[in-house]
Amino acid sequence: MARFHLTLLCFLSLVTMSTVGSSQTLFTYDTFSTPLINPALWRGSESAVSSTGTPVNTEIRRRIASSQLELVLTTNSNAVPAGATGLTTGFTGTGTNRVRIKQAGLVDGLPEITVLQARVTVKAADVDDCASNTTGSRTRAQVSGHFFNDGTAGSGTTDLTGSIIAGLNLERHSKEGDKIVAFINRCDDSVCSFSVNLKTMTFTRTWTLNTPETLTVRWDMDQARFQFTATGATTEVQTLTYGDIPLRDAGLPKRFTKDLAVLNTPANCSAVQQEASMSALFDNVRTDQPLQ
Repeated sequence: MARFHLTLLCFLSLVTMSTVGSSQTLFTYDTFSTPLINPALWRGSESAVSSTGTPVNTEIRRRIASSQLELVLTTNSNAVPAGATGLTTGFTGTGTNRVRIKQAGLVDGLPEITVLQARVTVKAADVDDCASNTTGSRTRAQVSGHFFNDGTAGSGTTDLTGSIIAGLNLERHSKEGDKIVAFINRCDDSVCSFSVNLKTMTFTRTWTLNTPETLTVRWDMDQARFQFTATGATTEVQTLTYGDIPLRDAGLPKRFTKDLAVLNTPANCSAVQQEASMSALFDNVRTDQPLQ
């Protein structure tokens, strides 16, 4: 049974709106028309989280260019001079360059954002491949968020255990090529240093460089599912259910997290340092809740 949600209706002038489906209105959050990233709307950060090695972010850029948010990141598989991890299985870790919604009227989690949308254009994507490792390197441009908690979080105000993440990636994979991937993940620890994949769906079509894709992640609470839409030259919609896992919506996440990001996950390679890089533009960010 989904929780009862009380939404305060706010009527704002000069707000650009679009619709998802036949009944859901989206409000413009940011069009990146200012010279600098607006600190009242976004908080930027980067990370390099280890899995079996020590990934290193070597190049990073976050800026507004021609009324678009530009996120650029290059990540290498290991910090040792020789560049070798000593492993030929799995991946080293993940490097991330992100901006997170921080608008004061939304970050307490109420009213809940159930739809997150952005137009994404991949400008460049490169991944090294280790032939002796069956795990491929990945890079991706991502629109994602924490939407609810499954009830396993502790009493602490920031415990992310059981936080459920849903998102949509424009991904380049060193062994599988370019693809659009929807996912539902679950945080397994209090700081969500890593999340465990619960479900994944690969779209039937792919993306191309320098071609905008409007990515929409929609949480359908009543039906216990997420709907993912990618609109470029054509539109494709995919759905992932979670009631069958089973997984329940027990409450709000302990931390408000709605992100635009580029992420690199270089594979391990015993003799050669692996590199992954992504350059992507984001604009026309919309949600189903207006600015407060």
